[in-house]
Amino acid sequence: MGNAVREAPSGLERRSAAADADDSNGRGRPGRVRHRVTWLFAAAALPIVAFAYHAISRVAVDAVSAGLVATTEQHNVAFARALANVHDEAIRALLSQQAADGKALSARAAFDAALMRSLPDTLVAKVKLYAPLGRTVYSTDARQIGEDKSGSPGFEGARLGRVVSDLTHRGKFDAFEGERSGRDILASYIPLRSTDRRGVAAVLYLALVAVVWLGERHWRRRQVREIKLLRRTVAAEAASRAKSEFLARMSHELRTPLNAIIGFAECLGEEGLGSNQPARVAEYAGHIQQSGHHLLAIINAILDHSDMELRRLNLSLEAIDLDALVVELCQEFAPELARRGIELTRDAPAGLPFVQGDRLRLRQALGQLLSNACKFSLRGGKVNIRVRTDWARNAAQGSVVLSIEDKGCGMSAEQLEQALQPFRQVEEGLNRRFQGLGLGLSIAASLVRLHGGVLGVDSKLGQGTTVLVRLPCAPLRAMASDTAPVAKAAVAA
Repeated sequence: MGNAVREAPSGLERRSAAADADDSNGRGRPGRVRHRVTWLFAAAALPIVAFAYHAISRVAVDAVSAGLVATTEQHNVAFARALANVHDEAIRALLSQQAADGKALSARAAFDAALMRSLPDTLVAKVKLYAPLGRTVYSTDARQIGEDKSGSPGFEGARLGRVVSDLTHRGKFDAFEGERSGRDILASYIPLRSTDRRGVAAVLYLALVAVVWLGERHWRRRQVREIKLLRRTVAAEAASRAKSEFLARMSHELRTPLNAIIGFAECLGEEGLGSNQPARVAEYAGHIQQSGHHLLAIINAILDHSDMELRRLNLSLEAIDLDALVVELCQEFAPELARRGIELTRDAPAGLPFVQGDRLRLRQALGQLLSNACKFSLRGGKVNIRVRTDWARNAAQGSVVLSIEDKGCGMSAEQLEQALQPFRQVEEGLNRRFQGLGLGLSIAASLVRLHGGVLGVDSKLGQGTTVLVRLPCAPLRAMASDTAPVAKAAVAA
């Protein structure tokens, strides 16, 4: 027959086919199951993660907000109490007057002016003052004066002695300095205690921008910068004034000896060397020499000061017998002291150790100190030089201590501080009694420091001045064996 006949499968074949079908389907099922489980987990985890993120963010925001509220509230309370302490009389006047009273209007105007001076810039939104029963006796917004706030939670809480604060966001608000927008405002009702501390005399309402603590920090930084700038400006002005004073003093100090040099030189030129007045010519020549030495000393002092400021001054170190150096200086100043009737005494024990230093520079420093003592001593006065050894501070390396004491005019503490500054003198102006640039004490102190020593000054106004110079030295035995011959040669020279 033409039709094809399809035989039914046997039972064994049916089971084999079913097994093959199961095997075919089973090969893709594990992958599809894992993929489906992943999607289900992701779908379930996404809202959990989002909720956790939102919760953590909310906790963080709440923590920051709580800290911000607490910090700003502390500022509000501190500022309110300071305001109440400083302007206590104005607050009493506001509380004691009626709203329409002329005295109250005057008190409000005074309080407005006080607030303008006291409030931090752009941080205060509003200030109000309530009487104990709730009447508004003052507000930076005058339209609110006279309103009754009794019954409001903030006022009632403050009347019971608690600080009540509320943090809100304001789209627009009228601040003390004008309209502001988009700020978080912390409004605090702050109780003001009565003088006997037994009750609440008034309630102060203070609304501050919630970032007041950040604003204050920036304000303080700005204030520090302004103070530093002001100090630099003051220092620059002081330097400019010092330079001007120096130039004026230099003009005076240089002009005086130069005039003498020029004037006497002209006289010598007019009279000539063959004149019949040789004594006068010799006198003029002496004046020229004296003025020239004076001018040279001034110029040398300026150069020394400049070298020390620029750290260009080098020392030629050698072992020096300080007592021998003092003897030389005493002999040099003896004629001038005798002319002025000033007694000069020296007190030094035998066997003083040598000091290590630059002989020329030490002589310059000690000579300047002795010159000052003579200059500021009164006629018939006394100058005493004392040299001693001090081993108390360091047994291995002691010190030679030299003091120069005079019974002259002396200085006060303020004058002494001024005298230690370069180009400064106790007496300013061209009419001062004692001439000079004001460099002597400063140069002497710098030279002593260069030798590793210390210079101190003790002075009392009207009683005199004592200058103490402490110079380090090697032990006596080492100096005697190693450097004493060098010192003797230096002294002999």
